[in-house]
Parts: sequence; C-alpha cells; structure tokens
Amino acid sequence: MRKIYLIRHGKAEKEPGTYIGITDCPLAEEGRKQMQKDGKWLKNTKVKWIASSDFTRAIRSAEALSEASGIPYVLKTEAFREINLGRWEGKKIADIRSQFPEAYEQRGKQMGSYRIEGGETFEEAADRAMQELCVLIHAESDDFAIVMHSGLIRAMICRIRGISLDSIMEMMIPEAGITVLGWDGTFCVLEQGILPAESRQKQDASLLKNLN
Repeated sequence: MRKIYLIRHGKAEKEPGTYIGITDCPLAEEGRKQMQKDGKWLKNTKVKWIASSDFTRAIRSAEALSEASGIPYVLKTEAFREINLGRWEGKKIADIRSQFPEAYEQRGKQMGSYRIEGGETFEEAADRAMQELCVLIHAESDDFAIVMHSGLIRAMICRIRGISLDSIMEMMIPEAGITVLGWDGTFCVLEQGILPAESRQKQDASLLKNLN
C-alpha cells in the first residue's frame, strides 16, 4: 500500500482569533522548527518528494521539511490552498459572531455547504484538493508528502471517510500535524494529525499549562 502524508504547515505569524484562509501569512520561527522536527521524522518513511500549497506559510514549511529530511521539494500548487473565507478573511472571529450572529450560527450548522460572501464552501475546497490528489496519485508511483492547511486536510479526511463535512470542526489537526493516507486503488485514512514524539510532548505540556 502506498502512503501519502498530508502535513499541516507550521505555526504562522498571524493575529490570534482571526479568520485566516487565503490570507498569505509568513511562517513563524517556531513553525520552521516544528517542520524541521517533522522532517527528521519523515526520513524514516519511503517518501520520495514533497509538494505544497502556494501560500508562503506552506512553501516555507515545505522548504524546512525538505532541508531536515533531505527529500526534494518539487511542486507547489494553488489546488492545496486553504479555503477562501471571502469577506470574513482577516476579521476577528468575535467580531463576526457579534455583528453577524445569524450568519455565524447558520455556518456552524451547515459547515460543509455554507458560502461566506466572496468565498468558497468546504465542499468546493475538498473537490479541488481531491481532484489534484488523484492526478498526483496516478502520475507517480512513489510515496509523497504535501504541506497544506488544517481546514483542507479536515475536508479531505471527511471525503475519504465518507462523513458529512458539517462535522469538520470536530477534528483536531495540530500545527505541523501529519495525517497519513493509504492508497491501494482507493484512499483510506491510516493516521490523523500525529506529531513526532518531541513535538507532541511539548504540545501536551502547553495544554496542561493552559488548563492550570
């Protein structure tokens, strides 16, 4: 069985609590270090090449992944961009919730099909990503990795598992989290949002600190 590794980009430089989809944020230094840890982990797989979305945070993450693993970074494409959030891009989540409570509530109930003005739905985002993934699968015979975005990874997992995209926010994909897909003529999800041990221990410690 072939394996495809969907890797969320590392920590980006952005204002907390804002809607960030197609907004092109830079990769933070912490994010670069996260991807270096992923790269060391990726050395022990059969991955032959790395691709990414064409956003800066994904490109820089892929570069750090390639540097740490020695695996060539060969492709960037807009097909693996994060969902376009339209007029909500860059806006505070709290502001949207207070200014547009009905729209905010409706989107929460219809996460897969709801379209923010000027944006796209998660269904559309999943369609374009899965279409490109199928192109890559049939064009190559190797295992490969793709650096992309949390929302898109979750949308793809829903599609592969055949579950409603309305449940997309129930999934957890941490920064630099690795989702492993299997391919033997059809896709399956083997592992979801895993982290190299060192990164996972650091994240667990951070979560405990926030709880105390």
